[in-house]
Amino acid sequence: MLLEAGGRAHADFEDAIRVLDDLHEGLRRREDPAVVAVGIDLDRGRRKADGATPKRALYLPTRPVSPKKEEPTKGTAVTQNWLPALPDVQSKLDAGDRVRIAEVGCGEGLAAITIARRYPNAEVHGYDLDDASIGVAQRAAADAGVGDRVRFEVRDAADPTIEGGYDLVMAIEMLHDVPDPVGILGTMRKLAGRDGTVLVVDERTEDTFTVPTNEMERFFYSFSTLHCLAVSMQNGGIGTGTVIRPDTIRRYAAEAGFSTVDVLDVEHPQFLLYRLA
Repeated sequence: MLLEAGGRAHADFEDAIRVLDDLHEGLRRREDPAVVAVGIDLDRGRRKADGATPKRALYLPTRPVSPKKEEPTKGTAVTQNWLPALPDVQSKLDAGDRVRIAEVGCGEGLAAITIARRYPNAEVHGYDLDDASIGVAQRAAADAGVGDRVRFEVRDAADPTIEGGYDLVMAIEMLHDVPDPVGILGTMRKLAGRDGTVLVVDERTEDTFTVPTNEMERFFYSFSTLHCLAVSMQNGGIGTGTVIRPDTIRRYAAEAGFSTVDVLDVEHPQFLLYRLA
């Protein structure tokens, strides 16, 4: 199927984009019984596939296929552009008040550590299911000298038993990867409580599917078909994938109990920032 789509691209680029969209939707709906999703574990250099059972797709978590979630937080985007777009949170940080922050799907913890290094009054808790990533995050926090204020834990972010009361709960480029995004958002809403802020950062997709599309969206489709879509379909997951459009986030947010979703006025070539309330 992928080879067929690639071949058609030579004859008609716009038609190829439509084929990718159809392929992406077909995978999401599991309409092709011959599709076998492949996970690539770059850490161990192994290729994993379930070629023996073509009627049952195999969706495997991978770590990390690319630094896509980590790269934007290596610089100063979080503290220079993203937090200032949340004036209630930023004012507490500037005033020196104790600010409790939770990051779900924290990966190797670069966003959390960046915030803690910039604001000594910030206390950050990161949750992720990948124990290797959490191990890296814990060591990085200790090396950065913020281990007393930054805690990383191997835990499902959809776990309803996580204690709340956070001033800010954020999810950075992870919602499109998870099998249960509504459950994640519901937990984030609970963690933020009545007075906390919920921030979702995810891909800057077009509002609707159009051709020709921009280069970033082409990248999203290719990456989603090869990785993110499969990951988000694990264990009967909803299957969002990288091409997560604003209306999709609004729908998930409404199902999770939020009443408003605002797109923040923050320029970034890859991401849109959503404030949920």
